[in-house]
Amino acid sequence: MSKREQAALEFAAQVRSRTGDALIRYFMSHGVYVRQYDHLPDATALEGHQRFLASVANEFDATNRAIMLASDIRSLSLAEKEKAMLAVYSIEQKCASNLGLQGALADAAASLSQAVSAWPTPPSWTAPFLTALAGAICLYMNWGALGVGLLILALAFGAFRLQGYLKRKRFIEEVVADINKRFDSLLSVEISARPSLPETAGNPPLKAAGFAAVALVVAGFAWVSSPPHLSPMSAAQKPTQAAASKRHDAENASRREATSQASARRKDKAQSDATTTADPAATRTAPRNAIRASFDCTKAQSNAERIICSDPQLASADVELAALFANARAAVSDQDTFRERARAAWRYREKNCHDRECLVRWYADEGTVLRHIAQTGDPAAD
Repeated sequence: MSKREQAALEFAAQVRSRTGDALIRYFMSHGVYVRQYDHLPDATALEGHQRFLASVANEFDATNRAIMLASDIRSLSLAEKEKAMLAVYSIEQKCASNLGLQGALADAAASLSQAVSAWPTPPSWTAPFLTALAGAICLYMNWGALGVGLLILALAFGAFRLQGYLKRKRFIEEVVADINKRFDSLLSVEISARPSLPETAGNPPLKAAGFAAVALVVAGFAWVSSPPHLSPMSAAQKPTQAAASKRHDAENASRREATSQASARRKDKAQSDATTTADPAATRTAPRNAIRASFDCTKAQSNAERIICSDPQLASADVELAALFANARAAVSDQDTFRERARAAWRYREKNCHDRECLVRWYADEGTVLRHIAQTGDPAAD
């Protein structure tokens, strides 16, 4: 587009703007609310203004001719421009001299537009929610004071923003209502829609309550599911102390068991010597309490235990096996596997051995296994 064509179009837009503004001021002063150029044809069709419009018809013919030439051929002569500008001056002068008594309508419309533009936007709850989430994380980490402080800060900040929004909203509504009353008192015809308050998306108080409820639920869940609090010193000492106590108990138990088994072997040897030199008949009638096994024979319950307590050789083998058990236990590092293997062997004896021959074989086999475990330290040996 050439500079001449651009100048012609700019001139036409200036003519249209000045004549339109003059007509709008005229109609507004007569109580006709019209704000857009496209609505001026509806305003010019109103009864009561035809006499005035007829007085400026020739001027509008000149301006419309200039606008059409600029739009069609993109060019205007100097004479056409001069004629159009004279018509503009005449239209502005006649509109100004025929203004009505409702000039305050324009002021009311401007005040209404300004009040509507000041309508507050709904607050965002992102910052309070993130603050509450940080407080919930602190509660989960057992930082109770900091977590509760952040949670209270988030709720207070959200309540402050909501209160400010509602207060500003009520104020604007009151201002708009007052201006609308003044606007209605000055208005005779409303062609263009007056400025109005926008519809509020959603329900800010309900959203605020929802965010607060979610924040409290998250904080409560974080508090309930937080791990138990341990100080750094106790957390570091607890595993070491437990391991040391476990080793100490195992060593004491092994030492006590070995001592008791050695004492039992000495007593059993003394009883065996006494039995050898005693009368055979007395030996046959010796009470069960004279035989010493690794357990209390007065509390024997199973068949295997009764047979052991009634046979000195089996009782001696039981004492010897107890000593082997203590040695093997002291040699292994995996105590759980060793205890499980011992329980399995004991259950086999109690379930399957109901005669002396079975017990003799069991003690021999178990003794061999325990000696091997004591030498290798492997509790899984079989």
